[in-house]
Amino acid sequence: MVIVGLFLISFEFLICLLPDWYLIFILVGIAGFGSELVESSVGTIILEVTKKKQAMTMSKLEVAYGLGALLIPLLASLLISKGIWEFSFLVLGASPIWITWL
Repeated sequence: MVIVGLFLISFEFLICLLPDWYLIFILVGIAGFGSELVESSVGTIILEVTKKKQAMTMSKLEVAYGLGALLIPLLASLLISKGIWEFSFLVLGASPIWITWL
């Protein structure tokens, strides 16, 4: 499920091509579905793997998600201020590929 979710998140990559608004709406919906699929799958996997201190492990996982939620908008605002805002979608779309290869 994680791989499927990462594949769906990579649909963000297509937004940098600046398609029609209705296609962007569909692509963001697909990517959002993939994001939540990954989040719930990773949470479940981590809870199954760590039998001890599950609450602490989940707290660390949520902190990692929070850091991502904090840093990605900062990166996007940097790209917007440089006038290359289209690349923010390229970074978001390529991130699942980078994560998969790690």
